[in-house]
Amino acid sequence: MGAMIIPLAIVSAVGLLVLGLVVADRYPIRTWPARIRGLVQDARNKDEDDVEVVSPEARLSDLMTREGPSAYTRTESFQGLVDVVDKALDTTERATGSARTRAQEFEARRQEARRAKARSPQHGKAVEG
Repeated sequence: MGAMIIPLAIVSAVGLLVLGLVVADRYPIRTWPARIRGLVQDARNKDEDDVEVVSPEARLSDLMTREGPSAYTRTESFQGLVDVVDKALDTTERATGSARTRAQEFEARRQEARRAKARSPQHGKAVEG
């Protein structure tokens, strides 16, 4: 076990040295302090949107905008909003399942038609007329 650890440590150290040389070649070491200061400055100046904390007792009507028709009708609480989303997801799942079933039925009919055509004795013969 010890015989495997020493070569692994050597290979890892050489790999890190090569990686360091590649990074130092791409970004010269003399520019590192300026880059670090720039990153710190960018982190401090980052504009974050103000977040308004709302109590759980808030009504949905208090949170909605009045700029257009309400997408969530008759939802008086967050539970109402959750119910609306659940209903939309259920409808989507049913529609997806229905489409999948129709596609499977279509494929089954297509394969049955192919089998019937292959069994047909006239298949591949010219029609005389």
